[in-house]
Amino acid sequence: MAESYDIVIIGGGPAGLAAALYAARARRKTVVLERATPGGKIVDVPLIEDYPGYADGISGQDLGTAMADQAMKFGAEIRTEEVHQVELKSRVKRVKTAQADYDAAAVIIATGAMGMTEGPWDFPYPELPPNTSLVNGQLALDPSGHVVVNEWMETEVHGVFVAGDVRQQSAQQVICAAGDGATAAIAADRYLSEEH
Repeated sequence: MAESYDIVIIGGGPAGLAAALYAARARRKTVVLERATPGGKIVDVPLIEDYPGYADGISGQDLGTAMADQAMKFGAEIRTEEVHQVELKSRVKRVKTAQADYDAAAVIIATGAMGMTEGPWDFPYPELPPNTSLVNGQLALDPSGHVVVNEWMETEVHGVFVAGDVRQQSAQQVICAAGDGATAAIAADRYLSEEH
């Protein structure tokens, strides 16, 4: 039997963790499904120098841990599970992992890009391909394979939102991903209020 949530967030990088913080603060029953360590790919970055508030920089590991701890403080659950399948078209969406099935009225896709976006290089940062294999065929993609969204991170499928490097026209930076996550969670909360 599937576990039921208000919002299921797929991906525990900066976009997913920021979404979790905002969703939990809105008192929505929220779970983040991350296949590896909370923080996603940033945990492998030794020093992030362009995240506001850290004049001397911060390690990706420390930033990811801090973001996860803050989301959990407000009640978000974070589970280490890899999502294998999603069913997004119905009113109640289903997210499947090897361990469990999750049902939710809203889903936020924050699966990121393939490869690393932060590193020792200078501007312009290289654009990396989005990690959209999970939603291919269910959500509209642009010519470069990114998910099509509006300014509220909404897809054309009601109740499905996208944040971070996987969305079209993403800057593929930690600060931008976090902002996307907050926007997606606010939009998801609004959607849930309107639907129920």
